[in-house]
Amino acid sequence: MKFSELKTEVLSIEEKYQLVMNGIVDYGKEKVNDETEVDFLIVLGCTPRPLKARVVKAAELYLGGYAKYILFLNARRSLFIMIRKAVGAIVCQHNKYLIVNKTKINTNKGKEDILGEWDFVKGGIKEEDNDLKSSILRELKEETGSSEFNIIKQFNDKICFDFPEEIKVKIGYEKQEIIMFLVEFFGDSSKLVPLDNEICAIKFLEKEEILASLTHSETKTFFKKVYS
Repeated sequence: MKFSELKTEVLSIEEKYQLVMNGIVDYGKEKVNDETEVDFLIVLGCTPRPLKARVVKAAELYLGGYAKYILFLNARRSLFIMIRKAVGAIVCQHNKYLIVNKTKINTNKGKEDILGEWDFVKGGIKEEDNDLKSSILRELKEETGSSEFNIIKQFNDKICFDFPEEIKVKIGYEKQEIIMFLVEFFGDSSKLVPLDNEICAIKFLEKEEILASLTHSETKTFFKKVYS
């Protein structure tokens, strides 16, 4: 795909010509390890911020809104910043919400044990996923063992954060952007059993209990915002 093919309603023809001719941006695929080939967009750090934001938006539109990674190349520091694209779900049933206890993370050397973290179902987008909805339904199946879910809507806001320094080194990514969905569970919660060994427990809680239980502040803030 040539960058000049990006959608004109986001970038003007003149802007795209300027970017391409000056070598400011490029798009392609890159192997980051033996197993993972990622989509990426390179934006030089010297690009004006408003224009840079529209460049990213244009790339996401062309890629159907779920590009796995966006890389920023800062010309002054010659650094790649890898942003991992992921999906997540606020799952509800009878005024209660589902959270899972995660005790492992995927690293460059395989899965590694961590202190248990209570969180909503979340996970990275995979190459085999057809779209965002198939991504979140796959994650729900892996983390709960069930397919009895109905997607209600995709939230406009996302959960975005920087990984802690020690995690950046282990997983190879600096930031994460999570596209969130509201999902209804219509099955029997007593029969939920995770297929993924990263998850050790599942429970439904009232809204106030959810806020007290969630480990990550960015997720708490998101939950408060959408249910304020």
